[in-house]
Amino acid sequence: MNNLQLQTKIIIGSLSGLLLSTAFSNNNLWFLMPISFAILWGIIHKRLISDYLVITFSFCLVFWATHITWIIAIGLDAYILLTLLMSLIYGLTGLFMYWSRNIIFPFFWYAMIFIGIETFTQFFPFGGFPWAKIAYGSVDAPWSNLAFIGSTQLVAFGILFVSILLIPMMGFIVQKSVFPTLVFLISIAAILLFYQSLGNKKEVPISETTVLLVQGSVPRSGLFFNEQKYAVLENHINETKKALATKELNFDAILWPENSIDVDPFRDKKSKEMLEKLLKLSEKPIFAGAVLDSGSKLSNSVLLINNDLDKNMSYTKVHLVPFGEYIPFRNLIEGRIGRLNLISKDFKRGVDFNNLKFNDVIFSPIICFEVAWNDVLSNQILNGAQFVSVHTNNATYAFTNQIKQQFEISRFRAKESGREVVISATTGISAHISREGKVFWKSDEFMPNHHVARIKLYKDITSAVKYNTWINISIFFVLFILIIDRKSTRLNSSHITISYAVFC
Repeated sequence: MNNLQLQTKIIIGSLSGLLLSTAFSNNNLWFLMPISFAILWGIIHKRLISDYLVITFSFCLVFWATHITWIIAIGLDAYILLTLLMSLIYGLTGLFMYWSRNIIFPFFWYAMIFIGIETFTQFFPFGGFPWAKIAYGSVDAPWSNLAFIGSTQLVAFGILFVSILLIPMMGFIVQKSVFPTLVFLISIAAILLFYQSLGNKKEVPISETTVLLVQGSVPRSGLFFNEQKYAVLENHINETKKALATKELNFDAILWPENSIDVDPFRDKKSKEMLEKLLKLSEKPIFAGAVLDSGSKLSNSVLLINNDLDKNMSYTKVHLVPFGEYIPFRNLIEGRIGRLNLISKDFKRGVDFNNLKFNDVIFSPIICFEVAWNDVLSNQILNGAQFVSVHTNNATYAFTNQIKQQFEISRFRAKESGREVVISATTGISAHISREGKVFWKSDEFMPNHHVARIKLYKDITSAVKYNTWINISIFFVLFILIIDRKSTRLNSSHITISYAVFC
């Protein structure tokens, strides 16, 4: 099979991409993830550059096309453009792998290249779109126990290391060599058992707190749910009142989701009065996702609502949604795409990774989309956060795979940070997750609900959090070594040693 027909190349790449997407879609099929890369790398290795590029791009295109179908809720054009853009970015792995095909331990370099591209998507395009890191797709797999040690990058390497072992094993299976096949099979089983034995060290919580999670729901889903802003606020007020009417429920604070207050209570008299009436009943601090209007720009914030309506106690979203919370190249495209008129003002980007506080409890507020980034949570944990609160609004993507994907990312963050995670969502899924990623409670979609979560508080810092910045730098340094030596394509140990010495 030295000369592959174009159709064969596309089929092989597409099948591998489909296997990867299937692993993301079903937690119980996590074993498909390393198989997908083993097929891809085993087929393209040492072939023509056209094989590397075509097969890899087919892999990426099918994966992204099936992974982000939820973007269709915004528009078919947005779905097509984002799929193509991310496929091209991930498709660069084909070029880099071709450059490194003759390097010592080439499959190790293939793995590092893929991890490097994943890390690159934390910054590009438009500030980053790291939504599809393979670490997020297998939270129940053995290798997810690497999360607290080295974040998404080490988990990805754990997956791809299994792929590296699978490649020769598949060759021995084809050759019907039983003994070598068994050796590799036993080795893979041993590696998986090792992964399974890992996990966050057993820490004693420093204290506990209880919070009321409120899911008020929205009148309808889709792009135009924001037309019912007062109704959404009223839904969350009513659901909170239901909880307050249950006298046996005791809690220290109330958590509302992103966009639960979409009319700035510091500017709008009606929303302010609605909140003041609730505060008289609750006598508890409310941390709510609110849209604040500074005049020229908006801010997507988690805001402390108390008797003083204290505007200073808030966290502003750092990673904004391009074409959702701001319009890149607004002057060029405004007026050409009608639905962008819904975003009359850009949101301003938050600049601080600050935490919020009630009583003596410090927590990390994460707003929806930015849960996919490593930096926000890592900085907040380093700043003293004792648990994590994800505030999200998925109304636009109701009943799509976006909601499940974000839920799994939140579970991963629990394992990575060693913190319990609570999620308050407008339409679902609201949840309470243990620091091991186990789900204590979760809500159904589009059903108003509330739940009192008893949260254990921790102060230990995992190495994934502590060394997050250095993990990123190390990955980019590996890619730097590869790029500067690409002409010789004979990177050896002396190159690595010299480059490492220069770096240090």
